[in-house]
Amino acid sequence: MEFRVSVIKDGRELVHEIVSAPSEGNITGAIIRVVAAAREIESPLYPFQVDVRDA
Repeated sequence: MEFRVSVIKDGRELVHEIVSAPSEGNITGAIIRVVAAAREIESPLYPFQVDVRDA
């Protein structure tokens, strides 16, 4: 099972990461990484959504 972790702002996906070994720690780490990457693309980032779903 894989999960796609995405940052969404204003209805568009800024960045995503595929987590192929899902665990609470791996998904938490992916959320931290995608939010950090999105902040480099879009400033200010807020408001935004984090979307976690099956890949």
